[in-house]
Amino acid sequence: MKVGDLVLLKDDSCHRSQWPLGRVRDINISEDGHVRSVRLTIGNRSLDKNGKRKQALQMLERPSNKLVLLMEAEEGDGDSASRSQ
Repeated sequence: MKVGDLVLLKDDSCHRSQWPLGRVRDINISEDGHVRSVRLTIGNRSLDKNGKRKQALQMLERPSNKLVLLMEAEEGDGDSASRSQ
């Protein structure tokens, strides 16, 4: 997993089709070199009449085992300067 990846957030309280989408903004790598948790940007699905978001984007931190990778970021999509090591 890397910065810029598109992921689903697993949620045992709702059906898989209702899991929210998120984009990885920062990763936390453990001493053994594995990604243990990530900071995500999550958007609210509600839009106004003009198609703009009613609420600001949320930042969340989640363990990597609670995420499903949907699409990897292409080179240059992620901000490698924001990675935590």
